[in-house]
Amino acid sequence: MSQTAMPFWYWHQPGAFFGMPYQNFAGWMGTGAVFMTVAALFWRTQQPVLQRSQLNLPIAVYLGNFAFAAVMSLAAGIWIPVVLGVVLGVVPAVVCWRTAKSVDLEAMSVAGLVSETESLKPKQPPAAVGVVAK
Repeated sequence: MSQTAMPFWYWHQPGAFFGMPYQNFAGWMGTGAVFMTVAALFWRTQQPVLQRSQLNLPIAVYLGNFAFAAVMSLAAGIWIPVVLGVVLGVVPAVVCWRTAKSVDLEAMSVAGLVSETESLKPKQPPAAVGVVAK
């Protein structure tokens, strides 16, 4: 992005990773740490509980962004960031996604969110008026 004819960013001392200095990565890591600390302080008393189905779109976007950067890096012969990204980013994200709970209808019925008959019976369309079911 900084090495194009019309660069989006300009650094006085370009770095080795597509012209991006390593200080940029450190800055974004610090920004992420501050954000996660503030979020943890806000959620200290009531942490959000997300179902796996609620995490499908975020994990797909995350993996898509990673794949885009990985393809660019590998095409340029830069493989160390890709390996580090897989080990420190993709694997933990997929593990967290896999450990998220799936929707459990029986547990929802115990909690009163779904009646027991709804959770255990298959859905059948209502019979038409004047028609007797056999």
